[in-house]
Amino acid sequence: MGSYTFNLDNSLNIKSVKGFYEKLKELIEKHDEIILDFKSVESVDLSVLQVLFAAGRTMKQNGKNIKYKSLTEGIKRQFYIFGLIKSL
Repeated sequence: MGSYTFNLDNSLNIKSVKGFYEKLKELIEKHDEIILDFKSVESVDLSVLQVLFAAGRTMKQNGKNIKYKSLTEGIKRQFYIFGLIKSL
């Protein structure tokens, strides 16, 4: 099934990671491309970065695609350091 844009909540952290993981897992099964919109996200912690890294790897292995939209400079820097994006 085609592309899906997932609008994320304010803060992604250890308290919200389980629900985020479950929703992302469901989306990976249903869609060929997922666009994660970080427009409302203020911060992301390591637990969420780990989920995103695993999700990206799973999607790539299955010929699917994950994209990130509306990243703040701080979140973009975190993603770059963690290897989720290739350039700033």
